[in-house]
Amino acid sequence: MKKQLMKAIDGITVPKTKHVFRSFEIPRQENQTSNEPEIMQYKASQQLLQPNSDPLNLQSDFNIYDEELFPLELSSKQELNEIKLYDKTCQLVVLIKDVNSPTTARNSDTRFMKGRLQAEQGIIPFICWNDAINLHESFLKPGIKCLIENVYIKDFNRDYDRSATVGWQCNLMTNTKITWIARDTGEMDKQNSLQKCELEDVCKYDGLIEVTNAYIKSIPTLFQLANKEAVRICLITDRSQAFEVRFGCEVVESFKIGEAVFVKGLVMQNGNPPYLLIKQAENFVKKKDVPSIPVVQVIKASKAVKQKSDFDENYVPPKTQRLK
Repeated sequence: MKKQLMKAIDGITVPKTKHVFRSFEIPRQENQTSNEPEIMQYKASQQLLQPNSDPLNLQSDFNIYDEELFPLELSSKQELNEIKLYDKTCQLVVLIKDVNSPTTARNSDTRFMKGRLQAEQGIIPFICWNDAINLHESFLKPGIKCLIENVYIKDFNRDYDRSATVGWQCNLMTNTKITWIARDTGEMDKQNSLQKCELEDVCKYDGLIEVTNAYIKSIPTLFQLANKEAVRICLITDRSQAFEVRFGCEVVESFKIGEAVFVKGLVMQNGNPPYLLIKQAENFVKKKDVPSIPVVQVIKASKAVKQKSDFDENYVPPKTQRLK
């Protein structure tokens, strides 16, 4: 069921077609064939910056907040439950949680980009393909609260992402519109706050980390996952333990087993097992001033890194739910 999008504020109904901005207009991605959005209503849940505040100085030509939509809140659990598969006109108010770099599918010229959206009480996977990447990549920034219109809803197996709380994913098409509403400083801080740690403490943290004692245990190799997605994967070690690394970007260097590497990425606790996601090639490079370790030490390094539950007794790992 479609809900109302615009609502009355202090007795005054906000117009659908008139947008007012501080310096210039163009709040939405333009699309001549897009449908007029139907009306939905949401309830409040996030503490966000006012649209006229940007302490991180991240404003840019496309970074325009729609002030009229600022009162809208993230889509509720009830609204997510009402969404129907294969609906091509779905509308959501979400927070962009994380975004992977565009990747080329194995044995194909097809490109795709994946990530996750956060609703009021749920995590929603999304994906976009080929031409849609060029249209949406600049708008898909972690920590932004936004309205997404004309989303195509397709089924999704939660075995592929244990953090997902719905059995469907958002396909962002060429006629999909993304309108920025506000910036969530809490999510931005989480994404940009860098923790330095040794390999054995990787799962202690959420967000961005730098591993200070990493060596190559296995070189980056392209693997095909159960969902037929091709991902480049390798293992790093600290001489005794091993941890998986996945690449959401191209690997520009060649590596040898035992070489010391600079590693900076996002800890993905939802993986089975957890892994480190590298989004930029410069975040996985050789340390030229650090000597390699003997291959025999690499071979013996088979101990599993401690999981999040080993550090936090109250942590409950996400459950895998298989779709029928």
